[in-house]
Amino acid sequence: MAPWSEAIRIVLMESVVHLLDVLDALGRAPEVAPAALRETAHLLAEVAEPVGLIEAATGRSSRSPLPVLR
Repeated sequence: MAPWSEAIRIVLMESVVHLLDVLDALGRAPEVAPAALRETAHLLAEVAEPVGLIEAATGRSSRSPLPVLR
């Protein structure tokens, strides 16, 4: 993937995270475009430690791999 397209994915992720924060602060439902949510979830899954994420997501571990970004 080209460096600029990775940068766009990161900007999208940051925008989605902050939009969810603002909507929560306003007491509004988390209404975000499904494609933006999906891309954000994919990007976060890509940076998570793979085995820990898989084991937690499938109930094989009680240890959480989250947060993946600090």
